[in-house]
Amino acid sequence: MHLLTSRVDRIDTFGAFRSRDIEPTEEYGSLFLDTVASCLRVLASNAGTGARGCMHTNETCCDIEGTRDHKPVWSLATWQNKTDFLLTDSAEEEQILTCPGEPWREICVAVARSQTDFCYDARTAASEDAMRGPFYVHIKPGANRLPLYRCVSDSAGVHFFATNAECDGLGIHERVLGYIATARNSDMARSLRRCRATDSGVVGRRAFAGTHFYHSLDGDCPLGRQPILGYVF
Repeated sequence: MHLLTSRVDRIDTFGAFRSRDIEPTEEYGSLFLDTVASCLRVLASNAGTGARGCMHTNETCCDIEGTRDHKPVWSLATWQNKTDFLLTDSAEEEQILTCPGEPWREICVAVARSQTDFCYDARTAASEDAMRGPFYVHIKPGANRLPLYRCVSDSAGVHFFATNAECDGLGIHERVLGYIATARNSDMARSLRRCRATDSGVVGRRAFAGTHFYHSLDGDCPLGRQPILGYVF
């Protein structure tokens, strides 16, 4: 029986990564509890047979990768001929587009970690890229989740994103990048907004003008408030 106050109980049962126990949460149901129970069964089985390792194909504990529900989304940008921001969930695409000689660059995270899918550059924190960096999304659809579509505009060919397959009537969708949360929680805690800006300048002797889109993590768009489309990690 819990002796927690109602306020603390709501915190414990709401956030899978803020819980002080392994009871079911709104985000992952009984996944954590089931995984621990599975590992205890494997431990008991190994103790009885003298086996080592995790060789039980029917146990969640032996297939932790199968329970993974996050994947990285890299943030790329280019200013060659036109401003364009591209989100990709493909490590191969990210590596190809950022090869030497290619116009794209990867926007890095500003906080160092011992292990990360993304590049690190402390200078990002003081630049315009601070809120345009990479993030994680859910791999699988589920309750209280929306698909995140990568889109491209019909006219200028610039990339953007939307939460519907019609791309808000601004272009066509290329693929689903993953799934974002419809409400902030301890897992998906950063808000995601789509910002819009206008370019103008000269490339060679040719003047150009156009619209580009980019995302903003946990902050308003510089040129005016835009609605939150969802939440990411």
